[in-house]
Amino acid sequence: MTRIERLEGPGAAAAVEPLLREYVPWVVAELAAALGLTFDDVDAVIEQHHAAFRAELPNLVEGRGRLLVARVDGEPVGVGALKPVDATTAEVKRMFVRPRTKGTASAGPSSSGCSTTPAARATPSSGWRRSRS
Repeated sequence: MTRIERLEGPGAAAAVEPLLREYVPWVVAELAAALGLTFDDVDAVIEQHHAAFRAELPNLVEGRGRLLVARVDGEPVGVGALKPVDATTAEVKRMFVRPRTKGTASAGPSSSGCSTTPAARATPSSGWRRSRS
């Protein structure tokens, strides 16, 4: 069964860390394949990404921010964040679904809950009426 849950508090980073450790190398590989873009120091790019995530984490787990994880039978398979922009707009951040689950029924709710439907549907109490990526 697929479930999307909101993560809050200091343990939130640990809950999505394995997914984020997969996310950046996946992005690097996708950029190389699609655009021929390469990085001199992939490890530095990964560390910069994680430092930026740690700095942004308080905005995602407190107040109106949302850090969401999709789980299939309890296993984390997707992550997405909604960062408040203004009173009615959220920005979709760090949207990732493990490649092995993409195109399966298990990936559907995680990707639709964070990106293709309005932010308000994923987080009805937020007051958001639109999202941007």
